[in-house]
Amino acid sequence: MRLYIRRFTFFSGSGFILSLVIHILGLLNKAPFFGWFAILLHFGIFVALLGALVAYLRLRQSGGKDFWKRALRTCPAWMKCMLLVFLSYALVNFFIFWNQLSNLSGKSSDEIMAIVLRGFSGHWLFFYSGTFLVFYAAMQATRQTDLSKA
Repeated sequence: MRLYIRRFTFFSGSGFILSLVIHILGLLNKAPFFGWFAILLHFGIFVALLGALVAYLRLRQSGGKDFWKRALRTCPAWMKCMLLVFLSYALVNFFIFWNQLSNLSGKSSDEIMAIVLRGFSGHWLFFYSGTFLVFYAAMQATRQTDLSKA
């Protein structure tokens, strides 16, 4: 289980970093160098969420009642705050993106790609940081259960 959690932690962290790069490029009105392949990050969210669900179900069996309450206590406070910041930012970014969709005429295809990917990447930041938080908490919880068994 520990290897599974580490791999998904790495997956979520990588997705977050790529989303951040794409988002910054979108803010600068530049298309990412790998073009529309960036949309694959959208599907990666579902892989990460499915992995988080499996980790939750497996760890809940061994952790008993109030597992996540105890597990999230091991996360640094800044991680929890950043998740709320990214949730707020995703909502604000969505409204900005929605308003920009109405005036796409006269823009080049690269500018349109930058706007669309910036709109999506705001949500990717939230979901990848959320799944990273879940996997980080699960990793800490497995360490605690290993220490308590020893």
